[in-house]
Amino acid sequence: MMLGKTVYYIDLDKNNVYDGVVTAEMIDHNGYRSYRIHTETGDTYQLSSYVYPDFESAKAALEAKYPQAEEMRRIRDEAQAKIDAMRLDLNGKPEFDGELYGKTTGQAN
Repeated sequence: MMLGKTVYYIDLDKNNVYDGVVTAEMIDHNGYRSYRIHTETGDTYQLSSYVYPDFESAKAALEAKYPQAEEMRRIRDEAQAKIDAMRLDLNGKPEFDGELYGKTTGQAN
């Protein structure tokens, strides 16, 4: 049981190791064990496969897992670019700017 213990977790987006105290253990909606970890900047939720009892283990895991995470991002970006190109081919150029359409200031004149 890790409740109340200081742990080290890896962030594959920021390529870094952080620490915090486990305040909850749960099963996420995909069936993975995960932890709520209280850090100095607030709470974070991490899969158990990213959480380690000591800094050295977390650092070694980060070094091993980061290249695969980078490859996954590369594949995702390539796939998204291909999907976007196919969407443009199927639908044509948008009639309106998707970034602006539907946005309001929240204020009435």
